[in-house]
Amino acid sequence: TVYVNQTPFEIDAELDIQALLKQQALKQDKGLAVAVNSVIIPRTNWAQHQLKHDDQVLIISATAGG
Repeated sequence: TVYVNQTPFEIDAELDIQALLKQQALKQDKGLAVAVNSVIIPRTNWAQHQLKHDDQVLIISATAGG
């Protein structure tokens, strides 16, 4: 189990951030930021960063407007 924006999700033993975003049907565009356990993970590391049991994942998407 990992927590994505405080919602629990069951994951496979081997799941990286990039795969999680695909699973969540999120576009991996420039306006997306990801932090794991309060540490921002650079986009270049998403495919290599393996998620672990009880990780807290925060996904932030920038939106236009005010």
